[in-house]
Parts: sequence; C-alpha cells; structure tokens
Amino acid sequence: MGLWHAITVKSEYWRIRVKHTWLFTLVLLPACALILAGCQTGKVPERQQAIISLDQPVNRDPAAGRPFQDSGSIHAAQGNLQRSVVDFDEAIRLDPKFVQAYYSRGFVYNRLGQPLRAIEDFKRAILLDPDVAEGYLGRGEAHAALKQIPQAIENYGEAIRRDPDSSRAYYGRGNVYAELGRPRLAIQDWEDATQADSQFAPPYHRLGEAYRGMAQLQRALTTLNHALRLDPGNAPSLASRGAAYAQLGQFQPAARDLDEAILLDPEHAQSHNNRAYIALNLGKIQQAIQHLNTAISLDPLAGPAYTNRGYAYHRSGRYQQAVQDLDQAVGLITEDITAYRRWGLAYDGWEQYRRPREDFDEAILIVPWIGGVYAVRGVANALLGRDSASLRDIDLAAQRGLDRRLVERAIRLERSKAGNQGLGASNSPG
Repeated sequence: MGLWHAITVKSEYWRIRVKHTWLFTLVLLPACALILAGCQTGKVPERQQAIISLDQPVNRDPAAGRPFQDSGSIHAAQGNLQRSVVDFDEAIRLDPKFVQAYYSRGFVYNRLGQPLRAIEDFKRAILLDPDVAEGYLGRGEAHAALKQIPQAIENYGEAIRRDPDSSRAYYGRGNVYAELGRPRLAIQDWEDATQADSQFAPPYHRLGEAYRGMAQLQRALTTLNHALRLDPGNAPSLASRGAAYAQLGQFQPAARDLDEAILLDPEHAQSHNNRAYIALNLGKIQQAIQHLNTAISLDPLAGPAYTNRGYAYHRSGRYQQAVQDLDQAVGLITEDITAYRRWGLAYDGWEQYRRPREDFDEAILIVPWIGGVYAVRGVANALLGRDSASLRDIDLAAQRGLDRRLVERAIRLERSKAGNQGLGASNSPG
C-alpha cells in the first residue's frame, strides 16, 4: 500500500509538472516571439520605420483637417505661433497624411527655435511627398540653425531643384555660404533670390552689405535703397545705408539713416559706433564719445569702437584714456583683423597729421591705416612722458609703412600745443 501510494503520488507529480510545462511553453513562446520581433524592429532604420508607419492604413478626414490647416496658417502669419501649432496638431490628427500641415508646423517650430522638432516634421512631409520643395527648404533652414552646414546646403539644393523660383532657398543657401567665408557663391545666390522674387527684401539687404564690404559703395546704395523701398522700417538696412553714406563722406544722409536705425533698435552697437564715426568727422567729439560709450557697453569686443574712442580722447587731450583704448584696439586687431574690419567704421585718427596730398587716401573709407593706430598711441605716450613706449609705437607704425619722421613731427607739434596751453603730461586723466 505504501509503495503503490508512492508510485501514485510520483505519477501525479509528473502529470502536473508536464501539464505546467506545456502551459509555460504556451506562454513563453509567444512572449519570446514578441521580444524577438521588437529586437528586429529596433534594427530597422528610422526612415524605414517612418515609411512603415505611413504605409499603414489610417483613418483620414481631409475635409475636416483643412479648416484647422487654414486657421493655423492665419495664426502663424499673425505671429500667434503656439496657437498655430495647436491647429496644425488637430489638422494632422484628423488627416495623418496631410503633407502641408506637417511642413507648416515645421516652419513654425523653426520660428520657435525648435529645429529638431522641425526636422521631424519636414522629414515626415518629404516621406509622404518626395517632391515637396517646402520640406527641403524648411529642413535646410533647420540644419542651418543647428550649424549643420553640409546638410543645410544639401537641402537648400534639393529645394531649388524642385522649385527653381524658390527665392527663400537661394537666400538661405547664400547666408550659409557667407558663414563659410565664400562671398562669391553667397552673392550669386542672393542675386538669384532677387531674380526669383524682386519683392523679397532680405537678399537685397545682404547684397548691399556685401557690396559695401567690397567698397562698391554706389552699388551698395542702389541695392539698399531697393531693400528699404520694400521694407521701410528695417533697422539693419537703414544702418547699412547710413554706413555707406558715411564711407562716401555724405554725412548728413548718413546721420539721418543712423539716427533712425538707433531709434528703431537702440541696442545695435554697430549703429552707435558708426554714428560716432560721423560725429568725429564733423568734429563733435563729446557726441562721439557718448555714442562710443554706448557701443562698447553693448559689445565689449567692438574693436573699431575702441579705436574711435581712443582717437576722440586723444583729440580732447585725454591721453591716458586714449592710450588705454588704443591698447584695447591693438589687441583686438592682432587677435582677429577680419572681425575688426567687418565690425564697423573706424575713424582715421592719423588724418589730422597727414600732409594735404594724403587727405583722401581711399583706404580710410573701409578701415583705418593700422599704422595710424600705433602712431597716435605713440603721440599720446609721448605727451604722457612715456618715451620708451612712444618709441616702440613709432617703430610699430614704421613697420606698417608709416614714415617715422611724420610721427616724430606730430609729437613735436602736440608738445608745442600742450606747452602753449600750459597742459603737459599732467593733463592725462582728463
């Protein structure tokens, strides 16, 4: 009896164990299959996953989605960006394959400073319609915002191939080329943008800036005039045209443009600097210093502003402050001469010591004769009794092509003036 009972119990144990094993197998195998499927899905490229999801059957109601698309576009045009996103979301919910809603929302994300979200929307639009130029345009703008230059250029190019009249794509690619330091390609794209749409103001502004940087001042004025006809209240275009007038020596229209630009954008350091350049040329030293104080407080790395204020202090007999500013200017010139040249107009402080035949040296229209910076600092150091520092400055000026005899003559002239006025080196702090 005991043996039979033992056999019966053992048999029942194996029957239960086998039964549970089959149950375990029935549960485990489907679970493993799901896990493996998930692993395989994880290996599918992101683009392929998106295609799979887009190819799946979806419930669409294009007619219901259209009013939300239209409403979103109106809100975007009015600057109500968050409200427009809500409308585009609803349009996409009602019609998940609504191409226009995806790229419209992408453009809004770009404006909101969310380029990664924008790229996802543009990618979805392109997957739904590979020929949609707006998708490539927007994605190019998003990559440009992320400083992903090769991707930006590629996408702008794709947009242009699909829409050769896309002025915005030419303009965007031109901006990228400008950042790369390829001005010829940039100018070509901006010119193509104006050909594609003569009412699109931004490329005219960039062209005007480019022509001014190349000292093609009349051409710059013509282009900036057109930009301002299209967008009369554009502060950067007013500032640029004012600078062009100033470079041509037409100080009244220059001052008018720059005053208006400062009124529109009082925190634009370069406008204050360029307005001070005009004041220096007109002999309004205190007005120049006020503008330069503002420019430097707004942008402490504004090289020409230090040069200009140094010259202003020098002309007002404040030699200690002049030397301090010219020291700062020299440091910035040495660090990055390209940035120095591009930043703003710089007054030629050495002009007061030039011989008459040198007064119209064309080089001062773009950037001061760098030797003049050292020369004027040498004069100021001499007036402060710093003869060794003055001699070093004279040597540096001579190395940059300035006749050292002219610098020595200027020092004698200034010492004579200071002696007659009873000033001397003790006047340095001002």
